Amino acid sequence: MLIKEIITEARATLYHATYKPFLESIMKNGLGGSGAQTQWEDSKPGYVYLAKDPEVARSHAEANEEVPDEYIDDIVVLSIDTSQLDQNNLEDDPNVMDDDSTLAYKGVIPTSAFVINEDLRAWFGKGKKGGAGGGGWDRYNTKGERIGKCGDSKPGEGKPKCLSKSAAAKLRNSDNDKDGKKDGKKAIANAVKRKKANDPNRNRNGKAKHVNNSPKK
Repeated sequence: MLIKEIITEARATLYHATYKPFLESIMKNGLGGSGAQTQWEDSKPGYVYLAKDPEVARSHAEANEEVPDEYIDDIVVLSIDTSQLDQNNLEDDPNVMDDDSTLAYKGVIPTSAFVINEDLRAWFGKGKKGGAGGGGWDRYNTKGERIGKCGDSKPGEGKPKCLSKSAAAKLRNSDNDKDGKKDGKKAIANAVKRKKANDPNRNRNGKAKHVNNSPKK
């Protein structure tokens, strides 16, 4: 089947599943490229794998063994407007035999090709779901204070630490020092400091770097 026929059948939309911790890097740098996360041993660097069906895209993300287990609960399916892509860079997925449900795109998919859906609206604070202050993941400083929304950091602020409402609550209610008291803002502050210490370069390209919110026991 020709690539153009596949695009027509897909109604000009293809899908790619990723994880919420990667969204900030994706929205800054685009999807794919040499520094992107590869999901499979046979995945080619510099290619983005796209599905005709969002559930197929999600199933690939669920089967990814290259990310921490907790990321599986934070899968986001991106809708890609194929009219914004270079059609010459779309190829059959070489990793799939006898199945035309996925394609491979060579190069970086710009954010202008993303169709903003409920997942992204929520993450950027424009939806009904997510953290405090209007929905979405929130940004925290080294004092454990909420200072804004993810994707809205200020120049000179340094590497941001973003948390969902549930992740922030889990940290506040933790008792890592075993003193019988909730850690409160201190736990969030420590998570921010770990993030900044282990991933200090605000302008670093490539995939997001996972830093545990809590110290290893």
